[in-house]
Amino acid sequence: MYPGLPAFDSLLTDLTARALPRCVVVAPHTHAAMTAVAQVVATGAHVDVVGDVTLVSGLASNMSVDQDLLRIHPASDAAAAVERAARLVREGDAAFVVKGSLSTAELLGGLLRERLPGRSSCASHAYVMHLEAFGERTVILTDAGVNIAPTLETKVAIIDNAAALFRSLARTEQRVAVPRVALLSAVEKVNPKLASTIDAAALRVMWERGQINDVLIDGPMPLDAALFPHSAAEKGLEGAVAGQADILVAPDLDAGNLLAKALIGQHTPAMGVVLGVGVPVALPSRGDTVDTRLRSFFLAAHLAETNQLELERTW
Repeated sequence: MYPGLPAFDSLLTDLTARALPRCVVVAPHTHAAMTAVAQVVATGAHVDVVGDVTLVSGLASNMSVDQDLLRIHPASDAAAAVERAARLVREGDAAFVVKGSLSTAELLGGLLRERLPGRSSCASHAYVMHLEAFGERTVILTDAGVNIAPTLETKVAIIDNAAALFRSLARTEQRVAVPRVALLSAVEKVNPKLASTIDAAALRVMWERGQINDVLIDGPMPLDAALFPHSAAEKGLEGAVAGQADILVAPDLDAGNLLAKALIGQHTPAMGVVLGVGVPVALPSRGDTVDTRLRSFFLAAHLAETNQLELERTW
């Protein structure tokens, strides 16, 4: 028996019950980005903001943000803003980073160039989502925001990052954290003309031979077979993962992003984070709702706290 993630509402209650550590928001130059900042400040959290001082101050004033909890650092452009944010992290003045209104490439490219301590071999994005239509499931969907056409090696790192996120969240209820990973494709059989099936088969063999650890892996697997036991049975798929996946690994960014946006567009509660950069990065899409942005703050804060505890245990 492999317990999955806690119910989404329970998980969110646990995440929001904790005080937020200081974070840095990079260039929140739009109303939506600043609204999420205002809501975080309203919880009593201290927030650093890097960007256009005049623009940020104007937005903050219009929203009656408590200026005593908001510290604004000037930055002339996106590159300078990311560099300043990385410096705040490195100096211990920020526990996690939040994307404002600059592009994902500008933010992550800059952070990776800064080579923050603790970065892994690959950065990847993961959504934690409540799939009401799929049996009230809480699942992780990856990668919907960073790796465009991941290689086999990159997919191993994506799985490792998502599994670390799963263990971090599952640990909140002291569960045995062995995630069931479904490698998504259009079909469940290997087709030489469909690259995603070949990668999935290779990844499963790597797992069977101990090259990927602390997870259960199966694939290739269509989405319905990954989430619905009856669909898995109809396709002749058996095992611990079929119909019960905790982590959905998309074959490429197009598939992951389209699936995520289709679900969120149908009001699926979600929160997203980038892993592997050396610091948790809340990476809301520019089209995300304020609620999704706010939940992403709390998810990144939880990971920052978890990372710090793990560092302390190694000292």
